Amino acid sequence: MSDLIADQIAYYRARAPEYDADIVRFGGYGSHEPQGELSQRDVERNEQFARMKQVLRGLGPVHRALELACGSGNWTAELAGMADELVAVDASPEMLAFNRLRVASPKVRYVTSDLFAWQPDRSFDLVMFGFWLTHVPGDRFEAFWNLVRGCLAPGGSVFFLDNLTDDSASPELPLGDGIVKRALKDGREFQLVKVYYDVVELTQRLQRLGWSANIETCGRNYLYGVCKRT
Repeated sequence: MSDLIADQIAYYRARAPEYDADIVRFGGYGSHEPQGELSQRDVERNEQFARMKQVLRGLGPVHRALELACGSGNWTAELAGMADELVAVDASPEMLAFNRLRVASPKVRYVTSDLFAWQPDRSFDLVMFGFWLTHVPGDRFEAFWNLVRGCLAPGGSVFFLDNLTDDSASPELPLGDGIVKRALKDGREFQLVKVYYDVVELTQRLQRLGWSANIETCGRNYLYGVCKRT
């Protein structure tokens, strides 16, 4: 499993320029306009993301926020507008470089770390992760949510969003057991964890771990949730 996690990190390090270009093409980062004509699917995607961002904004303002697997900054920009302080963690220094450039906020402290090894040094009023839960191996699901619990201040909230189905700009080949293969534009191939969840099943699983979870679908491809400790 450690080799698979290493390959997953290597994929996102190598894909950082492609990933950031896709975000800009969709019209991400707030002030940026979409680059060129968008397909109907792209328009729907942006509408769905706007809906989920509105839910996130409803959880603020907060004093201190944490973003896990922050990537190149699309959601970091939202959090920076909601929080007095923000810690953004990602295993890819290449992703963090794009994030710093895009967000450019003194509120944000960036941490380069593998989330399966990272531990918080403070608690947070809001913890967020986007498109990360499906990259957590099934046998690390409970340990990951224990980490999230340890990050959260009393009364704090968790917001997350993820895929219901494959909606990647890099189509994936299922290999079984929650493992997929993805290729970059240059032809390099990587294996990643990708575990998709049913909304009802995920809600019940989190409840068994002591979370109050309100999870909903957003269009055909996404789900999002707000969780609190019970």
